[in-house]
Amino acid sequence: SPGITLCPATMGKRGATQAAGAKAKARKAAAPKEAKAVEEAKAEVEEQQQPEECAPIMELLALADDLPMTCRGMLGAMAPYSLRSTQGERHQYQEQMIGVLSQVFTSIEDNRKEAVASIEAQIAEAETERTSTDAALTAAVDKEVAETAARDAKAAANTEAEEAAQAAEEALKAAQARVESFESEQKAVEAEKEEYEQLAGPKLEQLKAGTFPGNQWRQRDKMIAEVTKALELLDPEEASLRGALGAALKAKPGQRGRFAEKSIEFTEGLLAKRIEQLREQLANGEVEKTQRVEAVAAAEQALGAAKESRDNAQNEYIAADNTLMEASEAKR
Repeated sequence: SPGITLCPATMGKRGATQAAGAKAKARKAAAPKEAKAVEEAKAEVEEQQQPEECAPIMELLALADDLPMTCRGMLGAMAPYSLRSTQGERHQYQEQMIGVLSQVFTSIEDNRKEAVASIEAQIAEAETERTSTDAALTAAVDKEVAETAARDAKAAANTEAEEAAQAAEEALKAAQARVESFESEQKAVEAEKEEYEQLAGPKLEQLKAGTFPGNQWRQRDKMIAEVTKALELLDPEEASLRGALGAALKAKPGQRGRFAEKSIEFTEGLLAKRIEQLREQLANGEVEKTQRVEAVAAAEQALGAAKESRDNAQNEYIAADNTLMEASEAKR
């Protein structure tokens, strides 16, 4: 213990001299095994002489790790003799021994208090660290949850942008196809117009006049079939009208009733209306062509914008996914 020196020379042992100490040391050096045996025997005798009341003192002395074993043994041997007398009846040497014991026990108590304080400080530090770790973990978990939601939102936006880009690409292909098919469509319109003009003109006029010899009835029926087929395309709901028209065209002009004449007039009106529509379509061909070309340009622009949005959405998704990975790593 600091400030305490416990050894035979400093304890004021009566009758001790430097010469005797030197002689004892010389004797101990000459016969170490014998001295050790004597010390062990002495300690055994002293232990047997120690009263039961001194057991706690012996236990405390055993805790004085900073004292040499010889000093602890000396104090343990002298303690019963010093404590045997009551206060006021002890001589100076006994009081000195009790003072030394008090200092030793105070030192032990201080050491234990320091140890307890150190352990308590370590516990407090560990608790602070645990609290800090728990807070950091909670924050990391919350961040991971938030980054997961952000990543999922970016993933959905990326998917939507990808679908929009695909739709824009399909729209461009469709617009380009309409430009490419324009000429063939115009030719088809021209052919359809000529066909209806033939039906509404020479063929229907011949059928109305009924100028078919008896051996040409197959040719007549073929023309009637062409007219009724055209009528079906123009007005699919009028099945009864088609039947009446067929019967009217097979009859001679003077044999047709009022309803038969009306069916012929109605058919002529439908054919004329369709022919006019086709003429207008052909007349507006250049306008239609220009509109289709402009539609291609607009589709190309829309596709470019959709691709840019898709690329941005993809980059944002990748960045969000990387941020989520960092948050997940930080949580571990």
